Amino acid sequence: MLNLALVLFGANVFRASVETGTNAITVGGYTMVTGQIVTFVVALSLAVLLHLFMHRTYLGRALRAVAQHRYAAMLMGINVNTVYIVAFGLGTAFVGVAAGLLAPQYPVFPTVGTYFVLTAFVIVVLGGMGSLYGAVAGSMIIGVIDTMAGYYIAPDLKEVVYFGIFLLILVVRPNGLFGFGTE
Repeated sequence: MLNLALVLFGANVFRASVETGTNAITVGGYTMVTGQIVTFVVALSLAVLLHLFMHRTYLGRALRAVAQHRYAAMLMGINVNTVYIVAFGLGTAFVGVAAGLLAPQYPVFPTVGTYFVLTAFVIVVLGGMGSLYGAVAGSMIIGVIDTMAGYYIAPDLKEVVYFGIFLLILVVRPNGLFGFGTE
């Protein structure tokens, strides 16, 4: 699949040149990139909207029911195939928003998603499978660790640091920070 993508699109690295996403502002001695601030605000807003959708709508409750027990949800009259299509569509929409927000900040090439997929995996498992609050907390923890390790240790070793901390937390708490299940 990767080879097909390279043949069709090439292996060239591109950058989206958008001035609004790469400007820096200084607040109280701290310098922040506007694109990262916008990305954070949009991600937090989408997390709140997803929470409201999952807890206040019939379709959101159906998604949670199918995730919890597919056959029980089917017995309750939920169309499982429709729920799978909606879940896939929601996931695709979120990835599209993330790609649009991150493209001005990072170079774009066929395998750019590999870094983000590994980081997302660590965030979801660290926070606890099935916990939206855990995913938000895990993303904050990994974000702080990533930034601090990149600044104080070495930018090339920041992944090693948060993978190590991730493994230590899983040894102590195998279900993640907010995970459910038997311990």
